[in-house]
Amino acid sequence: MIKFPTKARIGPHDFNIKFVDEINGGQHIGQYSHSSLKLIIDKTAQPTKIGETLIHELNHGVHDIHCGIDLGQVFEYNEEQLNWLESMGWAQIMRDNPEVIRFILKCLHQKP
Repeated sequence: MIKFPTKARIGPHDFNIKFVDEINGGQHIGQYSHSSLKLIIDKTAQPTKIGETLIHELNHGVHDIHCGIDLGQVFEYNEEQLNWLESMGWAQIMRDNPEVIRFILKCLHQKP
């Protein structure tokens, strides 16, 4: 059994990570909330899907915090600018959250 991480730092914010049995009646596998500083992941999904979904939700944080893209807000970045902002965000996430990165790698290497 993989130990679920409980926190992830994205930029200056410490997000709580909640692993639950179901999100919105099974409609979603993951959810990101800047206002409540929370990432919610459906722990009943296949391990590879859990890892992929955690990356997806962290990426919402990168876009929100590092790229200044609030949900529903669009900025005009060219590909190089966006790649630079995203890489800075992911460098920070990987540096500050080694236990989260290890968890994601374990999930992605699990057999369904």
